[in-house]
Amino acid sequence: DDASLDASALAAAAGRAQIFNATNAPSSRLIFQVVRNRPEVASIVATAFMALREEAASWTEMPGNLSGNQSWNMLWSWSKPKINWADLNVWQKVNHFQEARQLTRKDNLKRHIARFRNIPGKLGEAFNIMPLTYTLPGEYVQFCTEFAKGYDKDQAGNMWIMKPAGSSRGRG
Repeated sequence: DDASLDASALAAAAGRAQIFNATNAPSSRLIFQVVRNRPEVASIVATAFMALREEAASWTEMPGNLSGNQSWNMLWSWSKPKINWADLNVWQKVNHFQEARQLTRKDNLKRHIARFRNIPGKLGEAFNIMPLTYTLPGEYVQFCTEFAKGYDKDQAGNMWIMKPAGSSRGRG
């Protein structure tokens, strides 16, 4: 009978789904590790993770004597962590990603946006999101030319922002 065959197939599929969900469900106990090279930041991050205990998953900090152990779910580091990215498991997360400086350094970001802006058509137009920008000293002549044009038109409104490459928060 087709109806009993369909019912038994559904029951078998439901049983397999229960087994799959039970064996692949994330643990309710999650481990985080904070690299403690900046104690003031580390305590804030640890406090935030501990506040998440009210959520469905319970976060626990990895004991200091196991700091070299790779069995954490989340690694929080102030700067680029010294880990082998290829060895990370799919369930491990890090608050940094490889080559982040390609987006976080303004000179690199400018170079990448300019490259995408040169793509013909609507895709290139979508990257027209940045004001006129020059990377010095390599584009000094182009900057001086544009500065002189602006100075001739409006001396008071000819303002530019200067950001030293590789510096942040007023350093450099």
